[in-house]
Amino acid sequence: MTPRRSFSRLSWGVLWDTAGRDAIGPIFRGHHDFETPAQPYDGEPTRPLLFRSRRHAREWCAKTHRQYASPCPAWRWRPVRVRETLRVVGR
Repeated sequence: MTPRRSFSRLSWGVLWDTAGRDAIGPIFRGHHDFETPAQPYDGEPTRPLLFRSRRHAREWCAKTHRQYASPCPAWRWRPVRVRETLRVVGR
């Protein structure tokens, strides 16, 4: 059996919009309010905030809208479909 050289899957990410600006996204793990945050290891790559289902992404967006409704009413978050791809490029 030969090892797989690539990996691809569909997930849900989140775009962040502010009034008068283009959408920024997908947003990354640092935007997530982890209840028990793990300390990143030295040299850890930045990871996008991904969800397995649209429902989970929408729930996160709704919670974040409520959190920022009064200090930053122009900010918006919305779920978008993304494809995560990993590929071996050398040995």
